[in-house]
Amino acid sequence: MDTKQLEGKRVFWSNKWDKIWLLIIPAIFLIDIFVSNRYSDFWFWTILMGATAFIIYVLYHMFHPKFVWVDTKSKHGKLIHQEAFNLRYNDTGVFQYLDTGFNFSDRDQTIFVAWTSIESIFAFKRDLMTIDELNIEVFLKNNMRIRLTEEIDGWFQFIIKIKEVFPSIDKEFDTKLIFPPFETNLTLVYSSTGKTQSELINQYYE
Repeated sequence: MDTKQLEGKRVFWSNKWDKIWLLIIPAIFLIDIFVSNRYSDFWFWTILMGATAFIIYVLYHMFHPKFVWVDTKSKHGKLIHQEAFNLRYNDTGVFQYLDTGFNFSDRDQTIFVAWTSIESIFAFKRDLMTIDELNIEVFLKNNMRIRLTEEIDGWFQFIIKIKEVFPSIDKEFDTKLIFPPFETNLTLVYSSTGKTQSELINQYYE
């Protein structure tokens, strides 16, 4: 397997056989409802349909060809993971950069953003329960706001580009944003207004 085989598919960076334990609990419930008489008709059918649906859901994600599982603990899996990361890191994605600004493709439209039209840039994290998601919000002088997440194609090159265009940006802001985990860490990355972070937070977020 190589990165070309991952194109157009959802990739899980894990060994799928490590997830087989997810089937144990619903299997126990299914066995129990058939071998015991302690369940009412309502709970019998509720457990039967719920456990069966969950098992089908897990097996679907484990074996459907549109999902690919790559074990990053194996030597081959580590190489694929690194290659895939390098491709994503160097990809400009939905952005096209010009000297005067950048084009940003959003759904069916392309938006041009001039560097000089950027009023402020904030960065923060969203708590997604098991992981944190890095976010950037770009505020423009025409009161338009663009939100970008680290899942967007071209994220890494965008971060690199804004650091180049705006030298005052802390080159380590995205790294510092990670800690402490599961905290929003709302941070002013860039501003052309001369206002403080507190003033801009009141202006944009309150």
